[in-house]
Parts: sequence; C-alpha cells; structure tokens
Amino acid sequence: MGSDTETGEFACGFILFRGDCTLLLRHTEGHWAPPKGRVEPGEAEMEAALRELREETGLRDIAVFEGFSHEIGYLKRRDGAEIPKRVLFFLAESPSGEVRLSDEHTAFDWLEWDAALARTTHDTTREALAAAREFLQQQP
Repeated sequence: MGSDTETGEFACGFILFRGDCTLLLRHTEGHWAPPKGRVEPGEAEMEAALRELREETGLRDIAVFEGFSHEIGYLKRRDGAEIPKRVLFFLAESPSGEVRLSDEHTAFDWLEWDAALARTTHDTTREALAAAREFLQQQP
C-alpha cells in the first residue's frame, strides 16, 4: 500500500504500553498522540509503523501483539486546505521504555491509561487508545 493518495494521507503507528502505562508524544504543533507517521511508497504498514517508532522514540526492542489493529480517520490542514488522513495503529509492549525523542516532538510521557485518555488531544486518538486498552483487558 502506498503512502499518500490523491484523496489524503495514510500513516501507521503504535499504541505502545509498558505495565499499566501507554506512551504519548507531544508533537511540535502541540498535540499529544502515540508515535506514528506517513507510510512511504512501497512500504508495508507494519514496516512503516516500526520505522516511525524507531525514528520518533529510538525504541527497537518491542513485542508486537498479533490480532490488534485500529484505524482512525480525521481531517488535517495542509497548505491551507483540509485533507482526509487515515492512521492505522498496531499494539506493542516496550520492556525498556527508554525514549529518545526526535526533533518532531518536544516531550513524551508514560501515562496510566485514564491519564493518557485525558491527555490525548483528539477524540479519534482517544478511541484508538480505548480500543487497545479493551483488547489488552481481554487477553488471558
């Protein structure tokens, strides 16, 4: 699947957890969200999510949870126009939690789920976090 289409942007990322906490990054534009970024041409969705995670957090040693993906959609302003953006999130656990931020972000925080839901800027991101939490609660 390619990255951007004529109809908008496509990105992939991870809802990353560690114990009872999940990771949020504060983008330079001010919003809080899990690590994510655009899929490059010819790149598979999981490849893009892993690459973006490495680029934005420095994290490499993660355990991806099979069976979870959650897609959100919203309108994003670009070049004075609103364009549709789709983001596909996967779920993974981070044993270390040692984040090294890229220059795209100004802060990070490992937050308990309720605090993360409150801190997250956008409703669609809250929806993805809630779906990940529910999935984890159903695991044996």
